[in-house]
Amino acid sequence: MSPKDQNHVCIDTNQASWQPGEVSGLQMMPLRCFHTEQVFLMKWEALTHYPHYTHSSSSEVLVLDGVWEDEYGKYPKGTWLRSPVGSSHSPFSQEGCLLYAKTGHLPA
Repeated sequence: MSPKDQNHVCIDTNQASWQPGEVSGLQMMPLRCFHTEQVFLMKWEALTHYPHYTHSSSSEVLVLDGVWEDEYGKYPKGTWLRSPVGSSHSPFSQEGCLLYAKTGHLPA
C-alpha cells in the first residue's frame, strides 16, 4: 500500500479551486492522482460539448447533479456509468451537470 493511502484525506469541495477543463464550459477539480489513477469532479456548464473521445483507460462516472448526455442516452442525477478501454463517445450537457469521475484504476 502506498504511504499516501495510509493517511486520512479530506477536501472541502465547496472551498477547493476549480481548474479550466480541456474545452470551454468544462471545469475540473482534482481529488486524487496516483500512478494512472485519477479521481476528480467535473462541472459542465449548460450547452458544453466535448469532442468525440476514445477512452485510453477505463472510467467510472457518477452524475451528482444535472443531466450528462452522449449519443447513447441521457444520464440524470444518480446515474453511474462505466466505460471500458477503447470505448468512445461524444459527451455533452444541455442543462449543465456535476460529475464524480475515476479513471485509470482498472486493468486495461
